[in-house]
Amino acid sequence: MAALSPDPGWQDRNPTPFLRAFALTGGVVVFIAVIAALTVSGAGRAGYVTGRYSAGFLFGGIVVGVWARLARRRWGWPSYVWRFALISFVFTLFGLIGAAAETIASRVVTASEKQGLAIGPDSIRHPTFGFAFPNPGPGFTKDTVLQQRLNAVLTEQPGVFGWVLSDTLHPQIVLVMVAKFSDVEGRHFGEFVNGMRSTAGKSANLVMLEDSLFGTGAGREYRMAAQVSNGMFMHIRCRISGQGRNRTAIVCLQTTSAERDGLESVRRGLTVRSVERS
Repeated sequence: MAALSPDPGWQDRNPTPFLRAFALTGGVVVFIAVIAALTVSGAGRAGYVTGRYSAGFLFGGIVVGVWARLARRRWGWPSYVWRFALISFVFTLFGLIGAAAETIASRVVTASEKQGLAIGPDSIRHPTFGFAFPNPGPGFTKDTVLQQRLNAVLTEQPGVFGWVLSDTLHPQIVLVMVAKFSDVEGRHFGEFVNGMRSTAGKSANLVMLEDSLFGTGAGREYRMAAQVSNGMFMHIRCRISGQGRNRTAIVCLQTTSAERDGLESVRRGLTVRSVERS
């Protein structure tokens, strides 16, 4: 039985299979890097985008190089190009599907996260979502009735959740809400704020007192103040909190009080975790 050995004629058919395959790969990767540098802020984030979207083309170049090495006839440039495009498309498609599934899963508030609010004598915090604010006072406890109403409202929004605390001594309420996003540049934050503004603008029960959006990127912050038709004053402060690399959550602290500046120290004391970038 003859021993297996490489086809001795492969050099004549495709003398530089990997050189041509990686020439195609290099051209695409350079193009992706240039687009990322022009459209993504920050060198680290641009590098992450380049690496993520180049992976499929790198694998495509390797497969095409091996394919050409084993081929039994000479390939011209068109043969390299269409095979490279087809294989790279398949790898990139599977990569995007995996990334989309990961993103969707990361945007759902889990049962453990819903149970993670820790109420201490001096502060209220959530270790996973990375926010904290001063405890408004000993009279504040979780309001099960309002919590059930809020849960019903958020049934169709698995990426949003909130906790309601009410004062048993005075007519005051503290509501903290989170919305999970994959957003380190603050783009989703602007869309989120626009949605809040649209909802508030349609309410005949609110008289707007403040509507401010300031800061840039992950440091953006939104503040709203309004007087409700029943005479109560509502204040909202929203910030972006880091959830690990390239993961964020929008944290909104809302207070309702009979006093115009009621619970101001609670809102002012809201802190969030810094956003990590690639």
